[in-house]
Amino acid sequence: MPKAAAYRLTWLPERENYELRESQHNQVLPMTPGSRAWFAWLAAALQWQAACALTRATAPAYEREASALTLVRVLLAQGEAGEALLLLDRWRQHARTQGRTGSEIEMLVLAALAHQKQGKTEQAVQRLQPALLLASPEGYVRVFVDEGKSMAVLLHMALSRWKGKSGADYVHKLFAVLEAEQRAHGSLTPITPHREPPLEPLSARERKVLRLLATGLSNAEIAAELVVSINTVRTQARSIYRKLNVKNRHEAVVTAQTWKLL
Repeated sequence: MPKAAAYRLTWLPERENYELRESQHNQVLPMTPGSRAWFAWLAAALQWQAACALTRATAPAYEREASALTLVRVLLAQGEAGEALLLLDRWRQHARTQGRTGSEIEMLVLAALAHQKQGKTEQAVQRLQPALLLASPEGYVRVFVDEGKSMAVLLHMALSRWKGKSGADYVHKLFAVLEAEQRAHGSLTPITPHREPPLEPLSARERKVLRLLATGLSNAEIAAELVVSINTVRTQARSIYRKLNVKNRHEAVVTAQTWKLL
């Protein structure tokens, strides 16, 4: 039986990030969610968590911030998004008070991913937007790109509401890096796939429903906004998906952006 690979999780202070290496060949492994390296990272992180003295009650301090953010990622991997958000709130306030913009951006990104895991798209985008506003002037890239496809989904949603060409250009730059890295890793699923034009034009009411879908509102909230029943909204949404040749809300928003329907 072949010997199981050993992994080493190392904190790199100069990069303010963790690095995962396969011990035998000393090879750095990309921690893409769902990959072999990611599961190895999770195993190492859970072992680290068992020895970690940090709790929700731990007073925020810069020298403990890296450990706190690692704990947040472990909680997210375990499906404990609510607990991760409680931890992030305190540490983000501390980072903002000290004027540490890079830390605040990363915590906003993690909060967005936590809300996304809870299925709360609107709250996720609300957390992501200030992160993009803070990051755009300095051109931060890795803090977004390293989160992979989950971040790509949120960036699409944020882009549909972005006001101003410079901000939109920044988000498109992030997409370009995400796609380039995906191609480099041999992925067959593009982040921004080619979209065919609509099979037939949307009605005025369907375009209005589409704009509300893009904001992240639930079907019930859209129904209240339009003063119609939830069943009516569902029927119109199905019609939109059919005409755009898509399967879900996210694909509808991406296609609508491609063909300037929003």
